[in-house]
Amino acid sequence: MFFKELYPPMIENYEQKSYFKVVMQDEPTKRTCPARKWTKRAGIIAFFFFLGKGLVWLGAIAAGAYYTFN
Repeated sequence: MFFKELYPPMIENYEQKSYFKVVMQDEPTKRTCPARKWTKRAGIIAFFFFLGKGLVWLGAIAAGAYYTFN
């Protein structure tokens, strides 16, 4: 274990100490709402959609201005 290699002289036989057993155990898995995953994905898709749409409009305006004045 990483802790044992890092601090061997600090505590002897730390596996036998109950408070180290509690600290070294895996954390329980957290339950999350399944809708959170697809709403995040939908938000990312919407962001890029509107970014692209805005860039196309700016390009159309720039092209119109370029060809109007030349």
